[in-house]
Amino acid sequence: MKLNVVTADKNKIEELANRSAFTWEGMALDEENLAAVAQAFVDNDLVKPETQQMTGYTWSGAVMNALYGL
Repeated sequence: MKLNVVTADKNKIEELANRSAFTWEGMALDEENLAAVAQAFVDNDLVKPETQQMTGYTWSGAVMNALYGL
């Protein structure tokens, strides 16, 4: 399965928060980690095994700090 990574803007971050999206903090976005995340979703029945691709969103700590006053 392919995991597409997209940089999220403020609206997307708020949408994901409202939908209780899965989040990881501080994860390196290398191919090995992305493959492990995609496999974990399949292994835990969070997506169907035949799913060909998923989209993951990323944003910086500075954006998090500004959005949530951290």
